[in-house]
Amino acid sequence: MKKIIFTLFLGMMANFAFPQSYHKLIRENTYWDEYMVVMPEIWCYTSAKRIFFTNQDTLINGLTYKISKEQIISPLNPGPFCPPLVIDTASNLTYQFLREDTVEKKVYIYTPAYGGTGSDQLFYDFSLLPGDTLQSSYTGMGALLVLDSIVTIVLNNGETRKEFSFTPNYPSAFNYIEGIGGSFGLFDPIPVGFAEWYGGYFCVKENSVNLYGEQCDYGYVGQNEMKTEPVSVFPNPANNFITVVMPRDYEGSDFILFNLRGVQVFRHRLNSGSGTFSVSGLVPGIYNYQIKSNQSIHNGKLAIY
Repeated sequence: MKKIIFTLFLGMMANFAFPQSYHKLIRENTYWDEYMVVMPEIWCYTSAKRIFFTNQDTLINGLTYKISKEQIISPLNPGPFCPPLVIDTASNLTYQFLREDTVEKKVYIYTPAYGGTGSDQLFYDFSLLPGDTLQSSYTGMGALLVLDSIVTIVLNNGETRKEFSFTPNYPSAFNYIEGIGGSFGLFDPIPVGFAEWYGGYFCVKENSVNLYGEQCDYGYVGQNEMKTEPVSVFPNPANNFITVVMPRDYEGSDFILFNLRGVQVFRHRLNSGSGTFSVSGLVPGIYNYQIKSNQSIHNGKLAIY
């Protein structure tokens, strides 16, 4: 009995002296290839993107954040079925600002408020235990989420990570993985209630090693540079009106806006190479836009204040 107690004591001391290592979410040598599907268009991906962190910092309201970038992943030839995808590695857009407290095991996101100063919101909390709650204005749209369970999963390369599963009092559930992100995407807020969209990962790679995702060997076409003609959407941020200038390939196309949940909120027909129209009826915030014709698709982000 004394030997058993001593063995248990040594095990407890070892766990205390050498706690399980924390796997950072924000790191520069990793990229996240994500997709999003709006329910009426489940025959193919509505949009896709590659996200990565730079070595740049930005100071906002006295707090230091890491800058993430987004590269667009588009169908090579739009059509009724999912065609090969091409990654625009020649250009990128500033996407989101995150900061990580590796001691508290928490990740925070800066959410802009146009006309205001914005705010720092709790995004991920990897210190929670089953039964704990998670609540912030960003995650779950302010709903109180309860951590249902923590399980250990095995990544594609054999490493293990903690997976946190939440149970809101709604039909949908959500989980996120330490060092990987949320089940709907790295930056997608936790959905509550009926979601008209869903998202996920083609692949998460670190130092070219496949960590997570079922399509890490997806045959992307055009890894170097996507050949596109310039499309301009301005002003950005916009207030009452926006102007779209585009090449001939896009004439007769639709300008579509999606909110961050992937729900279409605006559509305007573009019958010529340029056009100016009103967006004054939209709620201030950040939107994903898509200019879609029979030959081409152009994606981007538009801020409205």
